[in-house]
Amino acid sequence: MKKRFGFVSNSSSSSFVCDICGQEESGYDMCLSEAGMVECVNGHTFCSDHLGSPDVQEKYKRDVIIKYIQEHVLEENEELPTGGELDDLIEEYLDEAIDYDDGLPAELCPVCSLQCILDRDMLRYLLLTRGDNTALAYRDICEEIRREYKNDPSMFYADIKGVNLNENS
Repeated sequence: MKKRFGFVSNSSSSSFVCDICGQEESGYDMCLSEAGMVECVNGHTFCSDHLGSPDVQEKYKRDVIIKYIQEHVLEENEELPTGGELDDLIEEYLDEAIDYDDGLPAELCPVCSLQCILDRDMLRYLLLTRGDNTALAYRDICEEIRREYKNDPSMFYADIKGVNLNENS
């Protein structure tokens, strides 16, 4: 039997990495929001700072709530109210209509909406457009790297260090 002395905890460590800028946050029993990050419905994890402007977020929320009201609140053929009456309905159904439990909607994700293109996606696109055969294009690039840096492989890493294809980081 193993004996432990001192502080023993069953807490688990969590860590998160921003897909966009690479920032890392970690801590014990930390959740995404405590790390200042969010995740979209497609699994992209990123710092809250990368979310679109508050105006874009509010317009999206308003559109989602109006759609919810039209589909779940109004009777068939009933017209959507306008002005203050619509604003009151939006306020009333805010919590029911907006549910981010399954992740931030793709429309608000900077990766899903192509506001930010990740390095790995850029590489895949370059491979796709470089030739008809992606595997062949990948092999061609690998051979080019090996040929260019044959005498000093460490120069390859020195040359690419700091190169970041993400325009938003």
